Amino acid sequence: WTHRRSAYAHYVVAYLHVLDNHPARAEKALRKSLALRKTPEALMDMAWLLSERREHGEAEQLARAASALYPILPPAWETLGVILTRAQRLTEAERALQRAHALAPGNTSVMLYLAELYLRQGNKNGAMELGARLAGMQGRLSPPKIARLNTLRAKLA
Repeated sequence: WTHRRSAYAHYVVAYLHVLDNHPARAEKALRKSLALRKTPEALMDMAWLLSERREHGEAEQLARAASALYPILPPAWETLGVILTRAQRLTEAERALQRAHALAPGNTSVMLYLAELYLRQGNKNGAMELGARLAGMQGRLSPPKIARLNTLRAKLA
């Protein structure tokens, strides 16, 4: 079976398991993919899965590996920033999210995570500035992001 030696095939299987809401199976497939080839995408996806289970140590290692492997990839820095935020390491999270924002200044996901982080840190001006920019981009926001933006704006009011 050729697919058993294909990192990409295992990655696709993991993606399908995520869609079917089978995180344990997705993790198993991602670990197989990573054993064959460490791609930024597989590293980031595995980091997200682990972070959702609050396994922030390994998640951070994987996110750092992704950002080191491809330092100009904004999602790698975004992933690291979110994981560090979840681990309550807000100063480090801010640096990672600012790096993602510098690489992709129009990325609404990064802007929203950064605005939420600023609010947690007590930087209301930073949060309000990004919130205002995001409000002007609502046509590019998914319904869950609009809900998060509305929550942010309510907290800032």
